[in-house]
Amino acid sequence: MDTGTSDAGGLFLLGFCCLLVIAVVGVIVTLVNLNSRKQAERDRERQRWAASFGNAPPDSSWRKRPAPGDIWQVWVPHHDMPGDGKWRPALVIRTYWNQIEVLKSTGQDKSGDNRYLEILNTRGWDRRRDRNSYLYLNEVYTVDDGGLDRRRGRCDPSVWARVQSTHYPTGWYHGE
Repeated sequence: MDTGTSDAGGLFLLGFCCLLVIAVVGVIVTLVNLNSRKQAERDRERQRWAASFGNAPPDSSWRKRPAPGDIWQVWVPHHDMPGDGKWRPALVIRTYWNQIEVLKSTGQDKSGDNRYLEILNTRGWDRRRDRNSYLYLNEVYTVDDGGLDRRRGRCDPSVWARVQSTHYPTGWYHGE
């Protein structure tokens, strides 16, 4: 048997495998760097957006607007039936000039579901309730001024702190 030919074939195969590994590692490093750059761009955009929010209204003309941390009765559309919806209490998380962003609430017991947060002291703003309501944390609804009915009350400070940590930034929009 000629061992020189099989050694050359083995070396060729080994060299090819090394080049293949180097190429795969290079592609992975490129993808990680690209993803890191995209994440950095998203972080910068989020910081610019967050800087547009404040803890107080931009000026006195905003004082009658729904305040972040307030619970308002708002019109929340149904996903499965466009044009249809329901008036329900919702927590205001962001206030803009002519609309607000809210988290809807439900009176159903959602204590076993981590997508919901219990609203403590619900009875403080809804005397008919014999138990606390729950906020749905996974979806933010945009409500135009026509979808506002009345202020129901203020959110419990511990609940508001939790909402602020999961839906940063919250507050009054000061941007353009």
